[in-house]
Amino acid sequence: MSKVGRGLVVVVLSTLAWLTLACTPSLSQEEQVKRVVAEVPWILEVMQSCEAYKKTKADAARTDIARETLNLIHRAKVDKATGKVAKLVAVGGSPGGAADPELSLQIDLGAKVVFSSQSGKRPIKKGGALYDVAGTLREGQCVTFAATDIEPIASYQVGQLCEYRYYAKLASLTPCP
Repeated sequence: MSKVGRGLVVVVLSTLAWLTLACTPSLSQEEQVKRVVAEVPWILEVMQSCEAYKKTKADAARTDIARETLNLIHRAKVDKATGKVAKLVAVGGSPGGAADPELSLQIDLGAKVVFSSQSGKRPIKKGGALYDVAGTLREGQCVTFAATDIEPIASYQVGQLCEYRYYAKLASLTPCP
């Protein structure tokens, strides 16, 4: 492996080292890194893109890195990941009950990796199985979930690449045993 390749591996592993899964604080740092990559494998490529973006000076090259990374994120999905409920909020509804509230849920996989349903595009609507499950959750509770329709929460270019916070449509949601 070349010096550049080894350096990139060190940078990626260093970056992944701070990604700890909130539901498994007893895991060693190496086990936590393996689990994050196993549960959300595309995050590794996003982190590599973030590092490349930060090191690149040319605006055109940065734009190319951002475009490729955003395409990756938009194609990505989470098949199964475990995290903690960071926030659960009822959004909308009406005092007379004419309109039911939707739920907005944030799930924290560990330091700075967050997936959030978004009321506008990805709501958890009343009447569905996800709503029933989400309605029983409490902040700090461990959950397993799957998600699609992923996009960065940040609206500025470097944030889209280097802030690991995403809107996502939850496909499944289960409290941890």
